[in-house]
Amino acid sequence: MPKRKQTQRNGRDFVYKSSGETKLLQRQTVLAFVTCFAVSALVYSIFIFHQLLNDHAIKLPWLPSLSEQVGHGRWMGPVISVLHYGADLPVFNPLLGLAMACLAIIVTIRLWGGNGFGAPIIVAGSAMSLFPTAMAFLYYSWITPMMFASWLFAAAAAAGAVHANWRWNAAGAVAVTLVLASYQASIEVFLIIVAGTLIMRLADAGPNLPAVEIQRCLITGARAAAVLVLGGLLYWISLAAFDVNLNRAASVDGIGTLATRFTEVVQAAFQHLWLSQPDLLRPVKIAGLVLLAAASGLTVYAVRGSAAAVALMIALWLAAIIATKAIFLISDPGGPFWQYRYNTSLAFLTGMSVWAAIRYCPRGVLRTSVISACALLVVVFAQADLARQSIMLRAQQHDMALANRVLFRIESLADLDRSKTYDLVRVGRYPMFRWRMLRGHGMQVDAMGDAHMDMGEVSALWVDEDVLELLGSSVRFQQSGFDPAASQKARALRESGALDDRQPWPHASSVFIEGDMIVVYMSDH
Repeated sequence: MPKRKQTQRNGRDFVYKSSGETKLLQRQTVLAFVTCFAVSALVYSIFIFHQLLNDHAIKLPWLPSLSEQVGHGRWMGPVISVLHYGADLPVFNPLLGLAMACLAIIVTIRLWGGNGFGAPIIVAGSAMSLFPTAMAFLYYSWITPMMFASWLFAAAAAAGAVHANWRWNAAGAVAVTLVLASYQASIEVFLIIVAGTLIMRLADAGPNLPAVEIQRCLITGARAAAVLVLGGLLYWISLAAFDVNLNRAASVDGIGTLATRFTEVVQAAFQHLWLSQPDLLRPVKIAGLVLLAAASGLTVYAVRGSAAAVALMIALWLAAIIATKAIFLISDPGGPFWQYRYNTSLAFLTGMSVWAAIRYCPRGVLRTSVISACALLVVVFAQADLARQSIMLRAQQHDMALANRVLFRIESLADLDRSKTYDLVRVGRYPMFRWRMLRGHGMQVDAMGDAHMDMGEVSALWVDEDVLELLGSSVRFQQSGFDPAASQKARALRESGALDDRQPWPHASSVFIEGDMIVVYMSDH
């Protein structure tokens, strides 16, 4: 790791610079970015080159209406879509997203005191880019660049927030607005980067740090909080300008509700550190907890000469853990707290643990052992990512083959009139092929990873027509792209008694015509 020397103390802030020529440092930083990007592209190669279909991305190749993301408060969606032709592009979209992710990671490590190129930077960077929750951003392929851009905005916001200059703070507030306008849950990433920056700065000050160092840390934290509030206010103003109402998602009714929600968020944040998921099995969670304990212990030991600094260090680590669920303080998850797409901040908490464990571990054999252990954990992340992608590819092949059989059954109906236009209604879901494969060999997990990735199908209820048309259907359908009433129609069929004398797929009675509807009775689920 490059030797650090303190080059500036202006009474308000301090900056560390690495020894060595600036030109060499820049070259090494680029090399670190390229290496992190190359490793990520290799591990996510199935996402990149196969463009896996799912219940959303069947709408190929063009993006849905630009107003779709704006309606969710993500008004940067149409802006970023310009970078990828307004289309769900194979290869380009995931590579663009990963480039943004790796740039955000390099900026983050720089804020945490890392310079140049070396094993610690590559291991910590890869721990963030390959952490399994990040796969959710690649799964939603048509907005992959937008979602990873939120990481980049979060890193930029943190860089502005921890700076002593008000102009940087103002830029940080604007970047906070862009985080929220890209993907709101990534505000958690901003919080963890800021917490990590304060932790590293405090630990770098040494065991006998003067009281002024604690004061600087508190002032910087207050400055970051002000940047967050200002950025949130700007975002709220922007929503009014776009006439977007997020009252349904932002659900806090008074101080009492907020206090209750805070308790739930704290419990969920710590519970998630232990809770196992398909790509984060119990041994991985145990390793993560050991790493977190080691990292926090080493940083606390680094400031052992000051009781106030020890207390502040512990508080910062606790705040970083709670920050992984911060978005739920104002937003009802509408389901489990554990969905991957809301928890990519865990990648940064893990990266911070890796970086701190290596950075503050004594040099020599012990540090080499820590680097090796962290590298092994990164390899496990990569294996989990590859296994997940392979399962999704196999599930796609399964679902498309099943859809082809359904189409054959439809086109073979004796009372089918090809001059008519039919409303296709599926009752029940496809077999849970993905979920069965994810839990292969009797693996037990406490919760799903991400509902769409784990239990989704190549076609959700509302886009069956698109799948059958992709397979070359000769039947004309009334709906295309999205049928908002699909679930209601399926429910009405169940309640009408039309299914009473029929059995689900693959029984001969499972596919039939009811008025102007073609009904596919897939399952009782």
